Amino acid sequence: MTDEVYELMGLGCYTEAENLLRDNISTNNKTEIGDWYLLGELAVTNKNYSDAIPPLSKAVTNSILEKNAYYLNSSYLLRSYCYAKNFNKKAAQADLESVLAIDSDTSITWIYSEGDINAEVILALINGM
Repeated sequence: MTDEVYELMGLGCYTEAENLLRDNISTNNKTEIGDWYLLGELAVTNKNYSDAIPPLSKAVTNSILEKNAYYLNSSYLLRSYCYAKNFNKKAAQADLESVLAIDSDTSITWIYSEGDINAEVILALINGM
């Protein structure tokens, strides 16, 4: 299923990719951290910031349980960004503090619709509230 999602992404069909992955996750009892993260990332790509928060929260929780630092920090960073985009200053700050405690240089640069997402960008959003 993930191959189909990546194929759609390669064609620029991000909404279709998000919907396909969401449908797959809803019928799958064992969802991998990467799938939760990718669903959140696709929602951000489609500027569905509120929709990105639940799968990113699942990615955070599962990353903690599985001791997966890569997905943990990336999920915190992206979720912080989503909270900031939704004007939830307190939650954005809390997640950003978690990111900074793990690795202050974390940056997400591959979401074409957003540009670089890093602590500096999120702090600017928070300070603009």
